[in-house]
Amino acid sequence: MAELETFTVTRDGDRDLEFQGERIASVSDHSHEGSKQNRWTEIRAYRTDADRIVVQITRRTCWQGEQDTFTAGAFDTPAAVRDFMVEQEGGVFSDLAKEALTEAGFADATVEVLDAPAVKRWRITNTTSGADLGTFPGETEQEALDAMSRDAGYKDHADACETTGTDGADLSVIEVS
Repeated sequence: MAELETFTVTRDGDRDLEFQGERIASVSDHSHEGSKQNRWTEIRAYRTDADRIVVQITRRTCWQGEQDTFTAGAFDTPAAVRDFMVEQEGGVFSDLAKEALTEAGFADATVEVLDAPAVKRWRITNTTSGADLGTFPGETEQEALDAMSRDAGYKDHADACETTGTDGADLSVIEVS
């Protein structure tokens, strides 16, 4: 994780969110409709020092009598972030939300794969604690470790090891299909 900053994220009608972390995405559709657009949306995403994902959706306006609005939340997984964004857009998964997730390193959360070819599945367990961490897809053990790490909110297994200060040597990865 990069050097941490202190952020305060504004929310209308609720307490603001303050945390230590890094900004991982910042996107806007301000120029999507041309340079004279007078209403637009901005999405910013952050990873906190506690490995949570904070997302703020700001709706900007230049219209007289209207005010900017601020919505935000803190989440444990990219899928929860996606669900929040869809909820905020009235059930629509907007191109801007997809852009934000991709910039944040969560592109897997932007697609639903149908009729995908059979992929190997791997059971990952912690040999020290005995904890079953789940079954994850991948053509190789490394891809399965990366999938597990992304599911936990990391960029990949190397990022998870670096962030947690472990080397992953206590993980057992066994092909199950």
